[in-house]
Amino acid sequence: EHSLMSRLLETKIQDSLENFEIMYKLMGKSSDEIQKLITAEKQKQLEYYAYTIMHDDNMTTKEKKKRIFQLSSDHAEELYKKHKVLQRKESIYKWKKRILRK
Repeated sequence: EHSLMSRLLETKIQDSLENFEIMYKLMGKSSDEIQKLITAEKQKQLEYYAYTIMHDDNMTTKEKKKRIFQLSSDHAEELYKKHKVLQRKESIYKWKKRILRK
């Protein structure tokens, strides 16, 4: 069962991908090229949304995980783990930076 937010996000991604498809057709790209480009663009957008979700300070870890798993991706678990690790690395970096300034 998907929440309203995840359905809106899915619609937003789909609309964006349709715009890219139109642009690629106007550029004279072949169907195969368009499919590859659209797949790559969808992955970029999912990465961006996962990153944005993980950096939302107003959500608990449980809510963040739930939201990422609602993204329309076959690799939702992988996305969550990747961005959780990235978030921890960024946190360590900020912590070290603060200590070194003192």
